[in-house]
Amino acid sequence: MGEYTIEEDRVKLTLYIAGNLCLTLILMFICAEFMNRVFYLGVFLGATGIWFAVKYMFRYGKKLTQNIPVCTFKKKELVIYSLPRGPVTMQYCKIKEVKVLRDHKSIKLFFASDEVTHPSGWNYVGVIWPFRKQELAETEERVVEVMKKHNLNVTVVDKK
Repeated sequence: MGEYTIEEDRVKLTLYIAGNLCLTLILMFICAEFMNRVFYLGVFLGATGIWFAVKYMFRYGKKLTQNIPVCTFKKKELVIYSLPRGPVTMQYCKIKEVKVLRDHKSIKLFFASDEVTHPSGWNYVGVIWPFRKQELAETEERVVEVMKKHNLNVTVVDKK
């Protein structure tokens, strides 16, 4: 079991799914119109747009239906689910530094480690809750509390 789990904003995911569905339908009608006018470049661009819209619609749908969290702070490790290549596990003992950036609708967490594959040397976790803004302060406190419990250097930057 985990010490603390940060869940996704389900309303945000639902709206993202609905927006991508509407975009897919609009692009389908645009492709059909371009096909009637024999404008194949427009058909190609529309089909490409449909591919991306469907891809992200299903990605958000999977997060919504399977209750995939943003990240989980376990007893000895941190699991980040929001990275595109699947969940990444970081051992607390190997994390060098943690930065927490806070604004009015999100908390951005950055974790530095030698095991990070990104060229910046940081793994990013975005807790973006436009419909749960009132819960962000409590979430930030819990994250800082868990990090300090594991003796990690935490830098908090408030951008309100």
